Amino acid sequence: MNLKNKTVLITGSSSGIGQAIAIEFAKKGATVLVHYHANKKGGEKTLDQVKKYSKGFLYQADLTGVSNVQQLFKEIQKNVSGIDILVNNAGDAEYGDFFDNNVWVDQHENIFMTVLYTMQNFMKIPNKNQRKIINISSIYGNLFTSNPAAIAYSVAKAGINSLTVNTAKLFGDNVLVNAIAPGYTLTPAWDDVPLKNKKYRTDNTFIKRFLDPKEIASTAIFLAEHDAITGQIITVDGGTTMLHDAYSNRE
Repeated sequence: MNLKNKTVLITGSSSGIGQAIAIEFAKKGATVLVHYHANKKGGEKTLDQVKKYSKGFLYQADLTGVSNVQQLFKEIQKNVSGIDILVNNAGDAEYGDFFDNNVWVDQHENIFMTVLYTMQNFMKIPNKNQRKIINISSIYGNLFTSNPAAIAYSVAKAGINSLTVNTAKLFGDNVLVNAIAPGYTLTPAWDDVPLKNKKYRTDNTFIKRFLDPKEIASTAIFLAEHDAITGQIITVDGGTTMLHDAYSNRE
């Protein structure tokens, strides 16, 4: 797929990985729909960067409510006729005890259901051309690098992996659906994390460093441009070696 003049919606693109993906799509000439939940300043910063290269629009929505997602897509269609590519990046990780059902509910709604809602609304937009969905998962969603300290988040991301494969089968060649499972990527979420925790993670990778958000963005571009890859979970983690994570982010 040639990305020039294509329209891409990137949820959670006010910072970090989502912001990097938005900018890279803009460099390819795509019209970029920037989404944020609470970080308006970050969303505006992303849009400013996008407009250096291409067209863009800014939208706010809490994706945990199905009616909010429906309204978001209504607002989008006031500015563009359709969406060619959906990148599901929004969602915040929360650590918590196995017995804390509030965390389970939060992560199910915040991580899994937001992706489901956006995919459903994306699929409802009439379009005869081939389209793409790229879900941003996590190494914690992969079986052998899941994290018991963030068990609800890990399970929710595993659900996204399964959703990715099953919808790829369901929609065939009309909508190609893939996911990227990033490893430890240096985003603002790590700003207040103790150095020992960061070092523990980089020490347990082959490359001995955090990933740059641009490295995840380049993978998203690759999947968007490729027309024969679907139903895949692409792990980009610098060679994570640990089978589980002994630290929570905030310890």
